[in-house]
Amino acid sequence: MTIAIIILLFMNFTLINKLDNFQNNINMINSQIGSLSSQIGGVRAEFNNLNQKERLINTYNYDIQNANDYENANVNVDITLNKLKNNSKVFLMYRNYELNDQDWNKIELKNQGGLNYRADLQLSYDGNYETELLVENDLEKLSEKLNPIDLKSKLSNRLEMRAMPTRADSNGNFTYEVEVTNIFHDDENLRLKSLDCYIYYKDKLVHQVDIIAKGENDAFGHEPVERWDYTESINIEEIKSADGDFMRDISLKLVAIDRLDKKYEYEHDEF
Repeated sequence: MTIAIIILLFMNFTLINKLDNFQNNINMINSQIGSLSSQIGGVRAEFNNLNQKERLINTYNYDIQNANDYENANVNVDITLNKLKNNSKVFLMYRNYELNDQDWNKIELKNQGGLNYRADLQLSYDGNYETELLVENDLEKLSEKLNPIDLKSKLSNRLEMRAMPTRADSNGNFTYEVEVTNIFHDDENLRLKSLDCYIYYKDKLVHQVDIIAKGENDAFGHEPVERWDYTESINIEEIKSADGDFMRDISLKLVAIDRLDKKYEYEHDEF
């Protein structure tokens, strides 16, 4: 019995030593991995720094100011270059990709001292614009893409519209709800002057409602936001004689017009 206990103690001691050695090996491997990760991070940072220095552009910024009641925007483009060869000219290229323009507009940037340049543009809110920097000299032409100036999206994205069915049956009973949020940024011109919901069955208009007149505006007065909620139950006579899945033939459409007379549309036709 005593011998068995001694053997067990010896085996436990040996196992503990092996576990300690195993843990030490794991700690050493983790330390090596940490050191390697740090070295990789340093190499990556150095690579990014070198890559940035090889680029034409160091930094750039768009300053967008509204003009003419959101018909146009004054856009100041400030660009700082990393380097520039002698006798080089710096241009900003832009085109409206909403219209699938193939031709670029080209404007020469004005030097603001050193490697700092500026262009002043007047762009329409009816478009989104692709932009690119172009540098020309006697030996070469170099270009580098910039982020787009999305004025049309900027104006329309402030408005969220949703129209959804909540109940329907073969007797023609149909219930739907409308939710609209408009962020007007403390600018009265961006408030909605009309908001209508249209319901179609097989592309035929079967119902129309003025949401502003009948809906509930639950926005607080001090917020630059207006929120419209509306729920209605109607009867669509045409559904009663429908064969099969009548829901696929129903579509809901929202049309909003703000005080600038700009129109925004939403359509839900997936059931």
